[in-house]
Amino acid sequence: MQIDKQKKLYELAPMLSPSIYETEFNKQYKARSDNNAQILDKDIFESNYISESIYKIFINSNKKRLGKAINYIGLSQLYRSTINSIDVSDKTYTLEIEDKATTMLANIIISKKTPDIKLSKKFMLKVKFENVSCFSVNKIDNKEELIKQGEIINNTNYIRDQLIYIDDKNIELVISTEDHNSGEVRYIILVCENIIVEDTAKETWKETFTSEYSMLYDYFLNVKKLCHIDYEEWFYLDVIEGFQKFLDDFLS
Repeated sequence: MQIDKQKKLYELAPMLSPSIYETEFNKQYKARSDNNAQILDKDIFESNYISESIYKIFINSNKKRLGKAINYIGLSQLYRSTINSIDVSDKTYTLEIEDKATTMLANIIISKKTPDIKLSKKFMLKVKFENVSCFSVNKIDNKEELIKQGEIINNTNYIRDQLIYIDDKNIELVISTEDHNSGEVRYIILVCENIIVEDTAKETWKETFTSEYSMLYDYFLNVKKLCHIDYEEWFYLDVIEGFQKFLDDFLS
């Protein structure tokens, strides 16, 4: 896939799920004074938009191809996590990510349930995109065109991700990021052969919570695939309550 500055983001993503369109992408254009922006055209929106339920069917139909990466990529499970760095080695691009949702869950368990436990490590993931044939960091100008940016994005917020196309050889996706300070949105567009996730966050969780909450990490992975992550305390209290009910039903 060749990326040039004349391409518009929606042209690269024929299956625009709410994960991008209804959040940062749409918000950016609604805020513009120029209401003639082509992306707001009703016909274009309807021809490109698919429902979230259809998008999830697409993701789930590719479970075997995505492997364990389906627990982290595709449904914006890493929303508001921090991309600490991007390392490039040969054709492998590795994102080192601090999982903020898991940190929030751990802190609430400690504050509400297990005050004697101390959180000594960060919950870290390494997401490896192997055999990358296309990698591009972009912003969108006021003509809606993608403009390549030369720098590799470090220390930014991971906002949304969008799987565009999957076959036996290629996985195409878009990741939107937000600068910590300026709030500027950038789009990582990449094509790779495989996605591999090294989950040291799971090891950190099991080292931290050795009692009844040791299984909560795996439960939370499934929750994040079923609903949108929220950073309010009630969301995590609901997760904990749901897990305790699951555990009671499992043990009964």
